[in-house]
Amino acid sequence: MANTLTLTRTFDAPAKLVYKAFTDPQLIPQWWGPAVLKTVVEKLDAQPGDQWRFVQTEASGTEYAFRGVFHTTEPGTLLVQTFEFEPMPGHVLLQTTAFEEIAVKQN
Repeated sequence: MANTLTLTRTFDAPAKLVYKAFTDPQLIPQWWGPAVLKTVVEKLDAQPGDQWRFVQTEASGTEYAFRGVFHTTEPGTLLVQTFEFEPMPGHVLLQTTAFEEIAVKQN
């Protein structure tokens, strides 16, 4: 039986813009991971079957690499991809990220 973890995040931004932040190699380093680490996007093409790889570096030079494969991409609405921390090969997560607009209650 597979384990499931569901996280919900709300952003004050249109779903298409948040999707872009998840798929634009220029934007990833601005938000991905702890701010004390430098993030470099080595590979990212958000198309089914294509791969992604990010490398984070500490000030000391220690590197942490992450990678995966896109399974489903529906621009502005859905990403399904694998996620693997390279020092732990074989421990692969299937990650589904849904982007949706929500109505904001006006006061």
